[in-house]
Amino acid sequence: MSKNYRKGNFFRLAGVVIVVATLAGCMKTGSSTNTNNNNVSFITLMHMAPYAPATEVYFNGDKKTSSIAPGTFSTSYGQVPPGNYDLKFKVAGKDSLLSSLPASVYDTLNFYTVILFNTPDSAIGAMKIRDDYSNLTTTSSNYRFFNLCPDAPSVDLFINTSLVQPGRHTADNYNISYYNAFQTFASGGYSLTAKKAGTDSVIATVPSVNLQAGGAYTIFLSGKKGSSSAPVTLNVLQASY
Repeated sequence: MSKNYRKGNFFRLAGVVIVVATLAGCMKTGSSTNTNNNNVSFITLMHMAPYAPATEVYFNGDKKTSSIAPGTFSTSYGQVPPGNYDLKFKVAGKDSLLSSLPASVYDTLNFYTVILFNTPDSAIGAMKIRDDYSNLTTTSSNYRFFNLCPDAPSVDLFINTSLVQPGRHTADNYNISYYNAFQTFASGGYSLTAKKAGTDSVIATVPSVNLQAGGAYTIFLSGKKGSSSAPVTLNVLQASY
């Protein structure tokens, strides 16, 4: 995982502009001035619910983000004091609740990914993932795949021509924690392709990506059909804080 306090490497198709959520209040982007501060928990946010409006995130009732548009994700971890937090996702500028996460521990020097997502029937859900980097290998690349596209309910992921993630359902990592763990793959340059499961119908591709030895990559499918602001896209995000 990159520890240089820069934005992680990422790839987006169709010239889509990446807008990084600004974490206000207690959640701040890491900088070279706080590398010795061990009393923090690391959190990254992903608004992957394309059928939901922009959201603001509340920690224990306090608004901690500005408006986050659908399709937006943090490219590096933000920091928050360790503790118990309940999270609420509200419509930006309103008091309407989109989804919530019950109070739980965000522990010292642990990493978490929080995702707002749509199911194929457009229902809105939220999940908290503890990102475990303890078993990463330095001799191979490390990756995981999330299908976060409600318009692609069953997907096969290929690295070059190798089928590495068959039949992945939308937000299946919500109920199957195994999918949140990193898998190993030989480092090198590859193409990535998401196809409709069991067919040769291409949903989205990344024509060229370098998966480095020791790197931790989250590959995820997101967006909705026919959208100009959040189109169906295959993304590669390298872990960074």
